[in-house]
This record gives sequence, C-alpha cells and structure tokens, in this order.
Amino acid sequence: ERMEELIRRGSVIPLDTKKFNLLIRFLRDPNKTTKKLKLNGKPTNNVALLGEALESKPELEELSLSCFDTDEKGIVAISNLVKRASSLRFLRLQSCKIDATGAFTIAESLKTNTSVRELHLRGNSIGDDGAIALAEALKTN
Repeated sequence: ERMEELIRRGSVIPLDTKKFNLLIRFLRDPNKTTKKLKLNGKPTNNVALLGEALESKPELEELSLSCFDTDEKGIVAISNLVKRASSLRFLRLQSCKIDATGAFTIAESLKTNTSVRELHLRGNSIGDDGAIALAEALKTN
C-alpha cells in the first residue's frame, strides 16, 4: 500500500531491491494504474524488467528514471515502452549511462510516438550524433 501511495502522489521513489520488487508487482497488476512514475534507481535495478512491466501501463504520462545503470536490454525495453505508450508526454532519463547507441535506439522509438513533449537526458554521454538523431526524431512531436 505504501508503494501505491508514493506512486499516486507522484513522489520520487528511491529504489532498493525490496522496493524494486514491490514496484514490479504493482506494475504487473492489471487493476493498478499510474500516470506518473519517478524513480531513483541503483545499478542493481533491472531496467529491462522495469520496461517490460511498464508496457502494460498505456496510461503512463510521465516517466522519470535517475541513476539507473541501463544496458542494451534496458534501452530496448525503454524504447519498446516509448513506442507503445501513446499517453507518454514527459520522458526523463537522467544519469542512466545512455550512450550514442542508446540515443539512436530511443530516437527510433520517438519516430512512432508523437505524444512525447519533453525529453531530458542530462548526465548521459549521448554525443553529438546521438543528440542530432534525437532532435530529428522529436521534430514530429
């Protein structure tokens, strides 16, 4: 219940392993909805698992992830979420170890999602080419 209350209020949730597991259970529950999710992660949190769980939440309008250690599977999961989340307006992926390749993957997903209005990638190393790819993709939004 505490997890549900934090999500409902739009609070930033610092995730340890126990809270991460509770969050995944919450997100997988088809009777639970969430429009905003703000998470402060740890390198041990599985971004791919999080992305997969979020795919069943089409009502999601805001996703904010900070300090996650995203690998290729995690970027693909976030990208798949962006493709399917027609309500997603705000995407913040700060200090998530996203590189140029990850930026290109996210850019591809943004070409099919026209709802994203804000994208924040502070603290990542996307490089000039990644930034250009994202800017081009966002022209349709």
